[in-house]
Amino acid sequence: AAAAGLAAGKSMFSYNREAWETDIFLDQTRRYQKQNVLMTQADMFRDDIRDLAGACVTVQANYVLVSTLFLGFVADIYVNGPLPDAAPEYLKAVFALCVGSSLLYLVLAVICSVTATNLATNCQRDLLTKNIRIP
Repeated sequence: AAAAGLAAGKSMFSYNREAWETDIFLDQTRRYQKQNVLMTQADMFRDDIRDLAGACVTVQANYVLVSTLFLGFVADIYVNGPLPDAAPEYLKAVFALCVGSSLLYLVLAVICSVTATNLATNCQRDLLTKNIRIP
């Protein structure tokens, strides 16, 4: 009778151990899968931030290029393209005013575009290092 009780206890312990090992394995697998999902989600968020900031930087770089080209053309007109001496004074004044204001606004456009590029890059850096961190 004692041997039968011992055998029954051993089989019951062995059964519970297998169930416990299965539960532990499933729990570890579930936690590993959850961590993988969180890592993938964070990577997707980080890729989205890189894509959005990269698009903004690309647009601003194009603005800088076009504004710089126009700035060169206007500067060339201001230096090498004065009106003839026979032109009335008011026309020369209006020409100088228009070309001068064009220079001013194009310089401002280049400065603003470069500043926007810098801000977008800084925003991307801050988001990636402070807000959207890898879990």
